[in-house]
Amino acid sequence: MFRMLRAVPLAGAKIGGELNLRGGVFEDRLVLERVVVRKLVDDEECRPERGMLFLDGFQYEEIAYGSSVGWKDRQEWLERQEEFVPGLYEQLAKVYRARGDAHAARKILIAKQKRQIRSVERSPVRLGPVRMSGVWRGAFVAGVVFAAVVRDACGVWACALAGSLVSCGLGSFCLGHIQVCGRQ
Repeated sequence: MFRMLRAVPLAGAKIGGELNLRGGVFEDRLVLERVVVRKLVDDEECRPERGMLFLDGFQYEEIAYGSSVGWKDRQEWLERQEEFVPGLYEQLAKVYRARGDAHAARKILIAKQKRQIRSVERSPVRLGPVRMSGVWRGAFVAGVVFAAVVRDACGVWACALAGSLVSCGLGSFCLGHIQVCGRQ
């Protein structure tokens, strides 16, 4: 076991073997931005608090079999970085696919879509004049998740067809329920 009282800045490091964080206690920031490593070895106890983990651009080929590899646990690990970075979810999905775990890869990509929507909702920047109520926002989220699942299961063409059908249906149904620039 080791204890790090100060920030651990590994940003930009290239490690040909494994990065073993298991048994560590990080009381300050753990910066793994742009780190490239072949194998990640960690456990739940070595992870820093939310907001103290920086993973932007972190690349790894595999997660050690002794490490926690469940998709829910790894999703929680990714969410310890406060800023949303879509590439982190895609990297983890790639590792799951390489392990032959398509189910976990799909769950992580769905989690990416949900977190991306949450990050846009909290964004101080308005992304246009359209605002949706909670019910219609939920329907939009369901449509995005449905499209992601169909894409993974059936391919891009089926996704495009399903997405256009869902969009047309929601668009015609919700026409009277969306505010544009403050007007009904």
